[in-house]
Amino acid sequence: MKNYLILLILLPLITFSQENNYLVENGQYYFTKSLNAADSQERITGLNGKLEIKKKHIIQIVNFDGKNVSYRYLTFDDEGLKKLYNEDNETLTMTIEDFSFYTNKYFSRLREWKVGAYTVPIRIRSENENFEFESNLSLGANIAKGINFSRYGDLGYAELSFGISLTKVNLTEDNSDIKTVNPDLNTLSQSALTTSFGLAIHLAKNVNFGLFYGWDFLEGSDQEKLKWIHNKKPWLGFGINVNFNSNDSSNISNTNTQKTNK
Repeated sequence: MKNYLILLILLPLITFSQENNYLVENGQYYFTKSLNAADSQERITGLNGKLEIKKKHIIQIVNFDGKNVSYRYLTFDDEGLKKLYNEDNETLTMTIEDFSFYTNKYFSRLREWKVGAYTVPIRIRSENENFEFESNLSLGANIAKGINFSRYGDLGYAELSFGISLTKVNLTEDNSDIKTVNPDLNTLSQSALTTSFGLAIHLAKNVNFGLFYGWDFLEGSDQEKLKWIHNKKPWLGFGINVNFNSNDSSNISNTNTQKTNK
């Protein structure tokens, strides 16, 4: 019963939300293409004749409405570019269509903390001469921190996590004393509280691989009767990490300067 109460406390942490919009006020973006002066003038309002859209130049949104996006260039570390792009601190404007086509989000190296649901379907256990390769039903919540592989666009990230879940574990006469409890039993499923640490590699929005290291805990009274040999012993798992609260907008960089791209 104690395990179920813990899970009921955790489940409200698993939140569902819709995908965040692309435009974020004060969000930072970079140009994905370079345009000559004439094409730049055609697409940007407020641009003087010397300025051009250059690939990987970083900008920050000031505000936007249903038609246009207003932005400024982040301060360059190169004195020549700083004088050209930052001296007047002018606000430039593009249509939403052009802005979405020519830019992408500029991300922070570290992603925001997030809460999600996770499952570890495959676990390897070993104790003395008992080796088990199991597929367990598990449902729980985890908290995770990610590190982006690149700041230019969402090109994947690694994520470290800690999770707590409720797991169905399989007891047999080889790994427990179920025969002493009931001689007619060959297998028995019990609920265990699970804690784990994980490393997940997200290569795309819906493609990820996870490696987990954790422990399962039977309730004290159950363990006293059943004497499960893997209780509180570490296991190695492979699994799928599913996070329902998309937080791309909160991962946009908030740096104040940009390095010159040679």
